[in-house]
Amino acid sequence: MSDPVSREARNVGAVIAAKRQEQNYSQEDFAECLGISRNALGSIERGQSEMKVGALISACDALGVSPNEVLPARLSRENTGYPELNQIADQLDSLKPWQRQQFFDTMNLVLAGIKATKK
Repeated sequence: MSDPVSREARNVGAVIAAKRQEQNYSQEDFAECLGISRNALGSIERGQSEMKVGALISACDALGVSPNEVLPARLSRENTGYPELNQIADQLDSLKPWQRQQFFDTMNLVLAGIKATKK
């Protein structure tokens, strides 16, 4: 049985690599952007090393993605204080991207309406 930390590190690394390649960053250029060596980035992308939180946030910023898009769902949903959000997130996972976008657009309208009625 594989170590769950290693599996999660591989998943995060694979997502970082895919997002980097989508944006046509070379491994060397992206590593420089993060302030790490190309070898260190390669090790992260292969799941052999875990990213430090600061590096993960920098990578997400550079790639224009949220950490929730990179972190495994189990990690990004922990300790929200709102168990209902986990149920909603589980349901969102089964939707197509355009359906998720519809959901978020609708929720933003609902929240704007609620904020506008605050006294």
